[in-house]
Amino acid sequence: MSKHPPALPRDQRPWPERNWKWLLPVALTALAGIVFAFIAGVVSVMKSSEPYQLAIARARSSPAVVAALGEPITEGFLMLGNIHVSGTAGQAQFEIPLRAPREAGTLYAVANRAAGVWKFETLMVVGQSSHTRINLLPPDAGNPLK
Repeated sequence: MSKHPPALPRDQRPWPERNWKWLLPVALTALAGIVFAFIAGVVSVMKSSEPYQLAIARARSSPAVVAALGEPITEGFLMLGNIHVSGTAGQAQFEIPLRAPREAGTLYAVANRAAGVWKFETLMVVGQSSHTRINLLPPDAGNPLK
């Protein structure tokens, strides 16, 4: 008569308790991916907005900004700001990091939209190290973007 070793009892712990060592890193990685995708989507929507595009175009075409920062001028990925549009009205505020060969800077833009036309209230580049302020608005108060 051969004796077989007794069968090992089946682990009765719940599945998450038995697999937490690999489940936790996978769940945290998935959560980080979802957060990154959400932030990237919001930034992409803001960067494709009309006031953002016009603000960047004005900064890049300004001789004073090019002289202070150098060329080429590129935008940083993480920008601060918000935009709200409702019908033909809206508001936008941006702080856009700029990178260039001579100096980095920040483009500050505040715009309002009325009757479908965006107008900047503030459009200024500030050098990061020199703190040079370059106003990109024309001297007159009315500055329709279209």
